[in-house]
Amino acid sequence: MTAQDHLRITGPEDILGFIPHSLGYWPSSSLVAMTMQGKRLGATLRVDLPGADTPGTSGSAGPAGFARTVASYLVADNEADGSLLAFFTDTDTDTDTDTDPAGAPWTKLLTELEQALADACLPVRDAWFVGAEYWRNAYCLDPSCCAPPGRPWKKSGTAASTPRWFSAAARSGRPR
Repeated sequence: MTAQDHLRITGPEDILGFIPHSLGYWPSSSLVAMTMQGKRLGATLRVDLPGADTPGTSGSAGPAGFARTVASYLVADNEADGSLLAFFTDTDTDTDTDTDPAGAPWTKLLTELEQALADACLPVRDAWFVGAEYWRNAYCLDPSCCAPPGRPWKKSGTAASTPRWFSAAARSGRPR
């Protein structure tokens, strides 16, 4: 894309479809954080989702330390005034080993990221859970549109709209 080429974003499907293009592959077990500059997308950061085998995410550092590290990278975008988060999981259940008592997936990590990014003046504007076949908004509580597992990729418009942005590497890296 040149400076004159602008990607028109009409909804979350467009952003979620752009992420693999910007990375060059479909992320797996990853948090993708993007900065926002007003209504424009800024920097993109991909990191492994924390787990029992991820250094620095257990013990005293835990999710708060992970969140502070993510925020410390995103503040390098001096023009940024907000952020977006996408949790790319390997399943469509959006479960992890750090599930809260109510069963909400990734809740503690999302809460810590919200706090760390707000402290860095990069408030989270939206967040999504992205599985192999489904995606859903992390903040939507309406069971008619956001109940797990979420919206199927094929029916969401994403599959139809992303080929113009996906590189061959991104398309071939997507789990089936």
